[in-house]
Amino acid sequence: MKKGLVFVLAVVLMFNPVLRAVPTFADGQPKIGAVKYETVDLNSFSEFLNEEREAYSFSSVPIMKSEAGVTNETEASSSSSDASASSLTDEELASILYAAAKALVSRVNLAGYNVTLDQLKRGMELIFWYKPDLFYLNATYGYASYEGTNIAALAILNYRMSNDEIKAARVVFENGLNEIVAQVDSSWSQMEKVLFVHNWIVVNCEYDRSYTYADAYSVLTLRKGVCQGYSLLFGAIMAKLGIGVNYAVSVEKTHMWNVVCVDGKWYHLDLTWDDPVCISGASNPGVDRLGRVSYDFFLLTDEQITDQDHPSWSCSVEVSTEEFTDRFFSDTKSDCVYVDGKWYFVDESTRRLNCYDSATDITTDLGLSSGTWYVWGSSSRYYSTSYSGVAKCDGKIYYSTQNSIKCYDPAEGKAVTVVTADTSDGYVYGMRSKGNGVLEYEIATSSAVKASAILTSYVGGLDLVEGSSCGLSDYVTGVESGTTVAGLTAQFRQAVTVYNSHGDKLLGDEVLKTGDRVCVVIDGVTYRDVSVAVEGDVDGTGTVNSLDYVKTKLQVKFENLLTGVFRTAADLDGNGTVDSTDGLCARLRLKQA
Repeated sequence: MKKGLVFVLAVVLMFNPVLRAVPTFADGQPKIGAVKYETVDLNSFSEFLNEEREAYSFSSVPIMKSEAGVTNETEASSSSSDASASSLTDEELASILYAAAKALVSRVNLAGYNVTLDQLKRGMELIFWYKPDLFYLNATYGYASYEGTNIAALAILNYRMSNDEIKAARVVFENGLNEIVAQVDSSWSQMEKVLFVHNWIVVNCEYDRSYTYADAYSVLTLRKGVCQGYSLLFGAIMAKLGIGVNYAVSVEKTHMWNVVCVDGKWYHLDLTWDDPVCISGASNPGVDRLGRVSYDFFLLTDEQITDQDHPSWSCSVEVSTEEFTDRFFSDTKSDCVYVDGKWYFVDESTRRLNCYDSATDITTDLGLSSGTWYVWGSSSRYYSTSYSGVAKCDGKIYYSTQNSIKCYDPAEGKAVTVVTADTSDGYVYGMRSKGNGVLEYEIATSSAVKASAILTSYVGGLDLVEGSSCGLSDYVTGVESGTTVAGLTAQFRQAVTVYNSHGDKLLGDEVLKTGDRVCVVIDGVTYRDVSVAVEGDVDGTGTVNSLDYVKTKLQVKFENLLTGVFRTAADLDGNGTVDSTDGLCARLRLKQA
């Protein structure tokens, strides 16, 4: 099934530019014509659908290979007077335009370069389609040509954001890339690094069926985009990792994908077609299952990708003819997650949890089944594949079954059920990690039907940093009087927020009181809420005073005055009871206060 989406290509606006440099032609000074606007050719987006995969794409253009300096309207570009041929290659022109866009220059003086309007368009296509960091560049650009010629005197760049917005977005983009790169283990092989980034994009992003987002910034921040956005984001991350990356484009398929260099050899990698989508009729064009990853288009030769319905493309690098054989992930559709030197995934054929040891190159079946996915409404018909998602949290592996989420602890070598899903309206079809111990899973009646519910579950516990002076059980203990909020939050491995007993958020320099709460809050949802016991502060004022001492002595005598976190605050020796020793400790603290 194919669908077409055609975009309006050009808008023409007229105004007179002011130029300071005009080349000298043999027949004198030509006049500068009115400024016109052209839009980078988006061609027609095409949709190619097949079972559990789809491709969306755009028109093909050459690859830019170099970057150079920038000129603008206040500078003379060249003294050349030859109007018959351009003095720049397409790549050199693109380098000038790229540098201008990086510097947020709007007008680029092309006088003396004899750049034709066709060449200008090619140069604009090169930077618009192939530079991830130019996400703010508008597809519509302007130009002024010399009257009676097709020679451009001026190129006008337009931006989709203001200068301040671009500067702020650049920071967001850079920080987002760094957050992904920070998760890459420096000890991994190049293949493992490429695998992690491939899976991160496929698991966390979805295809944009509105055909709106084609840039790396949108895919990174909105988690959606078309094939160009997928490819550009992958390229930006590979550049951060120092791994060679390029792009392949297919006019026939109107599609774009990456070519990546692993161990000195180039291979095809198509993120869009590795983001599986299940087809279920015209009313439901596809479902991007949570945590589902395909590896059908991961590190392929020309011959292999041709056999996978990619019959033609253009690319500026030569792809290896040698197949990539180190493919422990070949028989899985789950994410591959890394813990302590091993990659964990669910094998499709056995439907069991496996681990791959990269040091020994050995894959081990752990004997833990993800179970069977029965057809909704039937007790005998089932799918031959697994729809389990795999994620990690706090050094443990989580995988989903048809009706639950299980946790496997590699240290203990066993799995336990941590979430039992309500499957009255469907089964668990897919799961992924949202970070910080939050798992997201979906309930659906079929692999080809959209989820009736997307649910979250917090499976991570509050974690103290190694060597922390605090303790953690029913309450946060070991908190000394005078400790600030910032001092406490630094004790935790994950991001936590502290509130007072009334629910007001506390600032970093505020002093803690018994009864304050440490919370894990993600996307506005509170997943963990643990009260703080400040040692000796049994009245919850934040200071150790005579009333604290009196209440502690009364607790020793009557045993039922203090309850909950306030009783824990009075247990100064930490033996689980409030006794005479605690009374003595309280008296000493009062003297020291």
